[in-house]
Amino acid sequence: MKPRPLREALQSAVNQRNASLYNDRCHRKDINALRASIGRAEVFLRRFPVADDRRVCEHVKANLDDLGRILLGNSKGPLMKVYMGYLKERNEQLSRAA
Repeated sequence: MKPRPLREALQSAVNQRNASLYNDRCHRKDINALRASIGRAEVFLRRFPVADDRRVCEHVKANLDDLGRILLGNSKGPLMKVYMGYLKERNEQLSRAA
């Protein structure tokens, strides 16, 4: 079985977050920032309709805060693993700099 491409995982995460907003299931306080994050992800997805995993990883690394807003708390899968890896890397860099 071929692993799911990260682009599909990002599209799915955006769709899930949009559904939670539409169904009024989103209880975040920063709705405007969330909508802006979704918009940036949708622009990326439209701009690169056949993006490979490397390009999606670059986008995730450049937009960690956006992805953190988009991913649902119970998210699992390859996109969450990539996100958590970059968060860990960023935290290590911050702790070394301090």
